[in-house]
Amino acid sequence: MQVKLPVGKLGGFGSITALLFLFYGLVAIVSAVMKIMQGQMDGDEIRQVIIGGVFVFFGIVIFAKAKRAQRKTAEET
Repeated sequence: MQVKLPVGKLGGFGSITALLFLFYGLVAIVSAVMKIMQGQMDGDEIRQVIIGGVFVFFGIVIFAKAKRAQRKTAEET
């Protein structure tokens, strides 16, 4: 007997997680860029831009996987 998880239903949670990652990444990038443009560089801005970029990247990956899982579940039913 094979047990299947309702992956399509969990895709909604994946989308929410992806949006949170994207939001945090964009906020980190924008706040760092604003400090750089104002000339208030204290050394953490470059690190903040990199971390923001990583969060945006993983947000996009999570969103794509969640959509793929939803599509696959829809095809099976």
